Amino acid sequence: MKGYNNIEYISIIVFSEKAEIKIDTSVDVINMHRLLRTIKKYSTIHLSEIDKDNIFQKINASNLKSSFNQHEHINSIKRRINDREKTIQANKCPRCGNNLVERRGEFGSFLGCKSYPKCKFTQK
Repeated sequence: MKGYNNIEYISIIVFSEKAEIKIDTSVDVINMHRLLRTIKKYSTIHLSEIDKDNIFQKINASNLKSSFNQHEHINSIKRRINDREKTIQANKCPRCGNNLVERRGEFGSFLGCKSYPKCKFTQK
C-alpha cells in the first residue's frame, strides 16, 4: 500500500487472544500470537534511513504526552489488578467469568477455568 508521502506500508490489525476473528479481508487481521509470524512474512520490504527517520518524526510529533496523566494511569492499573484478584477470590475466571476449578498438573495443583480449552486462564 502507498501511504502518506508515498511511504509504503502494510496494514496489520491485531486483536487480543480472547478475540474470535470472523472476517475475511485482504489485509491481515490476526490474534496477538500470530503477530511475529505475520511481520516476518513481509521481511523483504526495506525502508531507507531517511524514510525511517521521517516516520519516527511524524509519530513523535503526533504523540500527545501532555494529555497523559501517569498518576491516573497507575491508579487505573491498580484498580484492574484489585478487581482481578477479587474475581479470582470469588472463584470466577477474570477472563471469561466462568467458575474456576482446582486442577492437578505436572507441577502440582492450580486453579484453571472450567471453560478450558476455550479459555486457558490458570492461577497458581
